[in-house]
Amino acid sequence: MPSSSYKSFFCIRPKDNTTDFLDPIGTLFGENYFVIADNEESHLKVLSILEGLSPTSLIIFLGHGTSSSLHSAKSETFATRDFITKDHNSFFANHNVIFLACRSEQFISKLNGYRNIVGFGNIISSRPEISDEAEITGQFRQLEDEEIDIFNQSYVYAIRETLGLLLSETIIFSQVSNYISFFINKCLNKVLRDHSLKNRVELATLLFEFRNEMKYLKGK
Repeated sequence: MPSSSYKSFFCIRPKDNTTDFLDPIGTLFGENYFVIADNEESHLKVLSILEGLSPTSLIIFLGHGTSSSLHSAKSETFATRDFITKDHNSFFANHNVIFLACRSEQFISKLNGYRNIVGFGNIISSRPEISDEAEITGQFRQLEDEEIDIFNQSYVYAIRETLGLLLSETIIFSQVSNYISFFINKCLNKVLRDHSLKNRVELATLLFEFRNEMKYLKGK
């Protein structure tokens, strides 16, 4: 674990095979990366740890969410549910927080007391999510599986590189969203130059949306 002025680090990812590709972000945190198992005890343990963190800590959530919550683990024996909601607002007081989850840019607007916080828009990371979106918008994104994988790898790269700079104290938290945007822009340029990608413009659009829908809020 790189040295840093933070009191502690805590990166969590509820177990879900659809988010396994986020592991390269979590592994930056070594033993402070906690994959929440598909049982109630594991979820309660994480909430207890969050509640007891000393300020200022760095908290990262990796997984699924909505505009009103972050989701639990999911498996054949454990149904996904709301895990973290605005009722847990105090758990993030005086901390620096990143929620890498769908529509978390709306969720963070319902919270207060944090030091700094970053959320994201609707992250289309799988073919079923493309279909779900199309049912609402009436527009189906034309993307190959390979291109969806490139999108996922791109934002994982951007966030991992940014967190590496943060943990080494090369940047401060208020610069996080700018650096994520910088690394996403690098990925955008690469995608647009790659004419072997059948739907490179559609893929670039996803990256534009990821960058532009990201929200950074500074606590009052």
